[in-house]
Amino acid sequence: MRRRGRPPRAPRRGPAGGRALVGAFRGLGAAAIGALLWPALTVPFVPAGRAALADAVVHQHRLVVDTLVLALVTALAGTIGGALTAGVHHHFRFRGRGLLHLMLLSPLLLPPVAPAIALLELWGHNGFATRLLGWRSVPVYGFTGLVIAEVMTLLPLAHLMTLVGLSNLDGSLTDQARDMGASEARVLARIVLPGMRGALAGVFLLLVAHATVDIANPLALGGSYPVLSTRLREAAAGEDDMTAAGAYGLILLVICALAALAMPGRDHRPFQERLRRRRRVPPSGVRDRVLVAAAWALASVEALPLVVCAAASVLADVDSPRLTGRHYAELITSGTARLAAADSLLVAAAAVVASTSIALAAVAVAPRTGSASISRALLASSAPVLPLALGALHWWRAPEWGATSGWAALGLVATIMTIGSAPMMIVLLRQRLAAMTPSAAESAAGLAVRVRHVVRPLVVPHLAPVVPAMLVVALAGAVNALSPVILFGGADTPFLATRIITDVEAGQLDRASALATTTAALLGLLGGCVTVLVAPPRRPAVPDDGGPT
Repeated sequence: MRRRGRPPRAPRRGPAGGRALVGAFRGLGAAAIGALLWPALTVPFVPAGRAALADAVVHQHRLVVDTLVLALVTALAGTIGGALTAGVHHHFRFRGRGLLHLMLLSPLLLPPVAPAIALLELWGHNGFATRLLGWRSVPVYGFTGLVIAEVMTLLPLAHLMTLVGLSNLDGSLTDQARDMGASEARVLARIVLPGMRGALAGVFLLLVAHATVDIANPLALGGSYPVLSTRLREAAAGEDDMTAAGAYGLILLVICALAALAMPGRDHRPFQERLRRRRRVPPSGVRDRVLVAAAWALASVEALPLVVCAAASVLADVDSPRLTGRHYAELITSGTARLAAADSLLVAAAAVVASTSIALAAVAVAPRTGSASISRALLASSAPVLPLALGALHWWRAPEWGATSGWAALGLVATIMTIGSAPMMIVLLRQRLAAMTPSAAESAAGLAVRVRHVVRPLVVPHLAPVVPAMLVVALAGAVNALSPVILFGGADTPFLATRIITDVEAGQLDRASALATTTAALLGLLGGCVTVLVAPPRRPAVPDDGGPT
């Protein structure tokens, strides 16, 4: 008999089913990652692999040192630049603040080699600025050019991650300190920097990992400055030495793993919405105006690749300022370009759909929230992509797969992109859930149901506003990703990213600029369509008829 006064219990479904589903997801993901990382992980266990690893560490130690130096310098400059732009955007109130933010994020729609294209168009041997000023030696090739291009590529990421860290600070503390007469320097030294220590460390280590595994800018500007990523490509695709390539891939994995272990465990603590409202102040003194001007200068540099690529794509020649549409006409009439666009969009769409489905299923099965390290999730999502691509190339070349199958290459590339996107989507969705007031667990307890029963009526509407931006960023990253596709040069599956880097290596910067601009415009159009289709509808306003309530 049921006791009076107690609500009826929800039908019990033991948690074993949810745990089993989560375990199945994790098992499948671990199996896929382990299979793709097999060539790199098995290097120390075979004699040839140990010899290749020893050769890379002992006889080619300069290669490892140069890679680390480039990564550390890039990370330091990118962290400082990201802290500057994020601090200005977070603290000050000025006209054009939203435009500044968009300019800083504009490189996200462009291929990762776009900054290198801009530098070559301006300061290369036949660049516009080089010929205009009559300079014969501009340090755009080698270490200097690589650092500039890497910082331009990674500054949007540093800007966003620093903004996340700033949003975790309790604004009431800084406001109270200013009201009590504390100077901005004292507030920065006593409140902001101690509270941002973990976030800045996470940004620095994240940029180190990204700069270590990046291959786009080193292929375009490396010249006589080889790094581990380009050497891995030469060994795998050029020399057909998968053992040496696996040794380079293992070194990259070790560097990324050390960066992940050194990251703080928590760089994002969800606060209530009222604590996220900041009291921004207009820039008043000379120092404030200098900081805002520096942020605008960095934003202009970040928007430069889009402007340069768009301008170079309609110029007939560097020596002739005559406008032409020949480069775009070649893209339309070229069967290879159309096939590359079709393959890239097909694989990117499949990867985005798969990763989004996995993320939503993971959140629905286990909608737990709490503190997490977004920097670590970003590193795990993107840093090991090149070693994963090496494993995909290994399995694609296996006799049982048959290297003539283009669909197999497409499936492997889509798998790599899915593995790279799903962890970050899960973390972002769970961090969004952490901002629910009341939380999903509290709502379920108040309704006397299990947490999974409130997913559809409460959790899904709360997640809907962030899904469009997440899909657009994931789609842009998948279309422009070079690491998953750079090793499949022999496959009959051209991609937009490989087509662009091939044109850059061949000196066809105008064609590469046209293709990069077309890719950005296409992604902008698709992003707008996704936003319109996925964004939640606005609730109509209820007219007030003035009658009694």
